[in-house]
Amino acid sequence: GLGVGFKETGKLDHGILKEIAKPERFPVILNPFYRFFLRLPIAHGYFDRMLHENNAYEKRNDRPFVNSN
Repeated sequence: GLGVGFKETGKLDHGILKEIAKPERFPVILNPFYRFFLRLPIAHGYFDRMLHENNAYEKRNDRPFVNSN
């Protein structure tokens, strides 16, 4: 696996990296459910709570790495 090869050689196996770096895809038939769910406040509750706890909720829409030119 990736960890074993890294432990032995100190380098990551690019073949394994390519395999695990693929984006996760959900079944297309579930898209309407996900779209509906993401519109509900409960879908964002955990992350919103974390932002409040870290005094960052007011900055949730900031885009510090976007060049404004």
